Amino acid sequence: MVSKFPELADDPVNFRPAHLVCNQMRGDDDPHIDIGTPSEDW
Repeated sequence: MVSKFPELADDPVNFRPAHLVCNQMRGDDDPHIDIGTPSEDW
């Protein structure tokens, strides 16, 4: 997102931990979260 909004680079609220491969796959798209099949419908 910093590529589109450089002012966010120094905003501490914008920081979050992530694995290297997750960051590389994500790029500046929305995060891909795949936690598997839920045990029940919510």
